[in-house]
Amino acid sequence: MPNLQIFHPIITAHFELNFLSYLPGQIIQTFLQTDIAQTSAFINRAMQQIMRNQAITWGVLAKKSRQLIGLITIKHFDSPQLSLTLNFKTEVPAEILTRLQQLINDQFHHQAVLVTAESTQAALSQKFFNKNLT
Repeated sequence: MPNLQIFHPIITAHFELNFLSYLPGQIIQTFLQTDIAQTSAFINRAMQQIMRNQAITWGVLAKKSRQLIGLITIKHFDSPQLSLTLNFKTEVPAEILTRLQQLINDQFHHQAVLVTAESTQAALSQKFFNKNLT
């Protein structure tokens, strides 16, 4: 498995996926709707998991507005089934799903992905990954 620290930023046509430590804390705090202490602990935990090669968490920024539109976490790299968590306030953009599918195929080589989502998009995202993983 590759070192997870190399996977940032990930750029698509309209979005940027970056580690939380590279984003302004205020936008993460607003997205999570938490206080500064909880936000700081969340960021620190996410970065520790990346450094230990246990999980990777990105904040998803819309390039034009620089708004944080979602959080993505991938974990369980040593398991036959990768775990993908999508936390978006709106529908997960297809562009993001396609890029994640490419990353999982090219870098992590998992045949199965369990998708959990903090939105109504979970079932659609799971179908996307079931259909598109090689």
